[in-house]
Amino acid sequence: MTIQQNGNNLALVESSTALAPVRLPAEPANDSILEIILRQRWVVGCSIGVCAVLAIVYLLIATRYYSGTAKLYVQQVGPRILNEEPKAQQAADAFLFTQREVMSSTPVVAMTLGKPGIRDLKTFDGKDNTFAFFKDSLSVEVGKKDELLSVQFDTPYRDEAQKIVSAYVDSYVEYQSKQRHSSSAEVGAILAAEKEKREMELTRKRAELQAFRQVHGMLASTDDATNVVKQRLTRITTELTTAQLETISAKSAWDDVQKSILGNPARKEKFEKQLATSGYTAPSALDDQQLRSQMLAYEAQLQSYLSSNRYLPGHPTIKSLQSHIDGLNINYAAAVFRRYEIAKTKESDLQSSFDQQQKVAIQQHARVVEDQALDSAVARLTKNIEELDERMKSVAVASGGSGAPNIQVIEPPSVSKSPTRPYVSRILALALLAGVVVGCGVACVRDWYDYRLHNADEIKQSLGITVLGLIPRVGDETSPIARGQKIHIDPGSDVAEAYRSLRTAIYFGSKEAPARSILVTSPERGDGKTTLASNLAISMAQASRRTLIIDADMRAPMQDLIFSINGRQGLASVLQGKDSIEECIRHTGIENLDLLPAGVAARNPSELLNSQKFIELIEQLCEKYDHVIIDSPPLLAVTDARIIAASADATVLVLRAGKSNRKLGELSIDGLISVGAKLLGAVVNDVQHRRGGPQYYGSYGRYGYGANGRNGDRASLVAAGSNGSEREEYATADMRG
Repeated sequence: MTIQQNGNNLALVESSTALAPVRLPAEPANDSILEIILRQRWVVGCSIGVCAVLAIVYLLIATRYYSGTAKLYVQQVGPRILNEEPKAQQAADAFLFTQREVMSSTPVVAMTLGKPGIRDLKTFDGKDNTFAFFKDSLSVEVGKKDELLSVQFDTPYRDEAQKIVSAYVDSYVEYQSKQRHSSSAEVGAILAAEKEKREMELTRKRAELQAFRQVHGMLASTDDATNVVKQRLTRITTELTTAQLETISAKSAWDDVQKSILGNPARKEKFEKQLATSGYTAPSALDDQQLRSQMLAYEAQLQSYLSSNRYLPGHPTIKSLQSHIDGLNINYAAAVFRRYEIAKTKESDLQSSFDQQQKVAIQQHARVVEDQALDSAVARLTKNIEELDERMKSVAVASGGSGAPNIQVIEPPSVSKSPTRPYVSRILALALLAGVVVGCGVACVRDWYDYRLHNADEIKQSLGITVLGLIPRVGDETSPIARGQKIHIDPGSDVAEAYRSLRTAIYFGSKEAPARSILVTSPERGDGKTTLASNLAISMAQASRRTLIIDADMRAPMQDLIFSINGRQGLASVLQGKDSIEECIRHTGIENLDLLPAGVAARNPSELLNSQKFIELIEQLCEKYDHVIIDSPPLLAVTDARIIAASADATVLVLRAGKSNRKLGELSIDGLISVGAKLLGAVVNDVQHRRGGPQYYGSYGRYGYGANGRNGDRASLVAAGSNGSEREEYATADMRG
């Protein structure tokens, strides 16, 4: 920011060469649930208290109920139908829960209410729907660790509870007895009908078995050792296998003959002619080996003659041997051919016998299976009829009893000595729990919509600035002098020590050069900036530093009230050129501390501050004093504070714990940064204050701005020489926030 001459005034303008410090956006404060609850603990406490009071009131006005109780052991002894086999545990659990529903059913309730004198009891007086009331007051539960049914009936009349439960248990026993007889009769009828059906089926199966055996006779067993059909089939199978092997052997021999002997066309032709001759009889199949031996012997003799050159190939002896060998070959071929034909014929015959015998075996097996099925059906039906007879006997025995032995009253009907409802401990516990839940919920909602800054951690996290110090709550002092001079009047207090710590933080807060001129401002009215400025100045003066307080809040000055100084002449008259600076500075009575009051301002305090004369005045005073503390108007009300911040060496932002608004704090910091102010940090004032909320600083000063405002009336007040009750009231309101 730079200062530019515009007529007689100077204005702040943007400069490309001077860069204002940039404030990085701070992370939002994420408090834990515990921190929120602790901060809003009064909300949680009120919620718990309200819920507890409501619970106590309910307990005081609620009707007392007495409980009539009884415990029953119900044993499942009903008859089984046909082949049903219930699973022990599952059946027992299902049975008990079923009996619980039966006990609460309308028939049992109707039987109970039908007992003599039950409806005339006071418990049922004025009840339009007696059945519904009875069911609502009745409780039947299955034991978690046992198999007992617990009955409980609640009524405001203690002497009637036991009577109602006793009548109810008797009604249930009576109902079960009737149901038992009815169930046994139904089961007996079912079993009799089933027996008649099975007997008719048995008669039909026996007739079918008898007719089947008359047609097919008593069939042999299917055992291989005694079944003739199977033995015959086995023998034929063996013979067929042998014949097939013989056929294969004969065919192999015939194929060899065709290749070796009948491969000669002459021999083959002669062989075919002999077979075609009607009178020709082929050698027996049993002669083929003998013919083959003779043929091999003659061939060996022929080879011996030819190899020894005893006879020439054309010799009659050689020709005779060859002719004889040819005849043997033809006969051998005919014998092999006959053996092959006989083997094929035998195989074909055996195959036909095998096929026929196999059909017989299949037919016999089907008849045996059918015979066995009929015989098994007869045996099964006979056994079923015997079982049905036994079941009918057991049902008859069960139905002959009274029905009561399956229900045992373990604990007879009794009544509690003291009221059982309402449940005091349960209601109180629920009330406390509801109070905690509702209180925590309301606390979180309130905190969510609460933009106030409650402590230093929230300020540091939300605004992203340094916290220079914490100023405790001053107390109940209402006098501006007592508050503004707290460190001078009570130097040993914790408040005085806090101001001295703040003084040290400011000394070390400026690293580049010592801060001579320090602006003290706040976002809104009532944050305690005036009190902090005066006490900070006193602490610096006590440190042997020549200190000057400038009351630059010309719209609503307060420093003259704090130090009891006539502030008619001050900063406004100096900037207007009416008075010199030496004439306006007043000594406060505290060593090393002077005051430049605000004076009587005109209509244009912002124009007076936004001038070169004000800047020169600050520079002149910084040369004369070690520290110049400037008390300015709030940042968000008017522009005076930002104008002064641009000229001051450092700026301290005052925030009030539990009052200052986070959004307004961010706007204040952004406004300071926009004019290039050097913000040292924030001071948290009144840290123990938890009440109150943010107030808009729109009409700064008691009477507003202008001729009719406080400054317009200030001359008359000062001229009269009296601070007046209105002046004291105004000062008290500003300093207490």
